[in-house]
Amino acid sequence: MGVEATTGESSEQREIYEVNDQVVAMLNKVDPNNFTWFNPQTQVEEEVKKWRWYFTVLDEGPWQGEDITGDTSIKFVAHPDCKAFRWASAIKGAEYPVGSGLKSDEITGMQCRILIGHKPSQKSDRIFMTVTDVMAPRATSQQVTPTQAVTQEDPF
Repeated sequence: MGVEATTGESSEQREIYEVNDQVVAMLNKVDPNNFTWFNPQTQVEEEVKKWRWYFTVLDEGPWQGEDITGDTSIKFVAHPDCKAFRWASAIKGAEYPVGSGLKSDEITGMQCRILIGHKPSQKSDRIFMTVTDVMAPRATSQQVTPTQAVTQEDPF
């Protein structure tokens, strides 16, 4: 049983995806997401620089056409812990060569699968869906029509 969340400016209630659901999506855009954060340990405000990735849901259902976002650091290095590198490589279908950089317009519009996570609102009791990981799209198998099939004479 899923939880419910209020969407956008309307009061419409829709069930949200469960944690770890895989959803077919398309990368819509990647934007800087810079903000100031108060670090309680150091008692100092710190500037945080991230990238916000916007994925448009392609799966049929109540979220089709809606964006779900996920954040990564702005670091882009060939390392398993570098989320931006992993996500871009999964969308592109190949790893980036050492020394190359990310140009988001090269992968914008490409399909992928996103893994859903939940993030509670700090201001209300609502839960937001987030992208926790990105995977390459599943391989599609071509349907062979009877006219495309190779026919052999009946051996009998």
